Amino acid sequence: EKDLVGCWPLWPQFGPDELEFRCVRRWTSDPGEQAPHKYMQGRAPLPCWRTCWTPLKSPGAERCTAACPSAESAEPAVEWRARWDAELHSFKERDGTARDVERATGFIRRLPNSDFFWSVY
Repeated sequence: EKDLVGCWPLWPQFGPDELEFRCVRRWTSDPGEQAPHKYMQGRAPLPCWRTCWTPLKSPGAERCTAACPSAESAEPAVEWRARWDAELHSFKERDGTARDVERATGFIRRLPNSDFFWSVY
């Protein structure tokens, strides 16, 4: 599921009925902006979004995802990515299955994914 711009999931079983709810998604920064240097070299935090659904029949009964961290407390994307990579490496070292998969697929030439700071898999 990569449809982060729109409110409604591509798979209907993962979202409310769009004929019964109004949806609003607010971003901390524009994820479509083509400025990866802001995230990979600067102090900009990862873009964050909050989605809220309001029933059309009873406005005010809004249901929302978790709030984004404040700009002051948000971790910079470059630090988040370094922490993620370290935790992933640690997991692969200590988890037997992950270690086995890593060894079994070691012959596969990996392409660098640093162009996509949000790519964690």
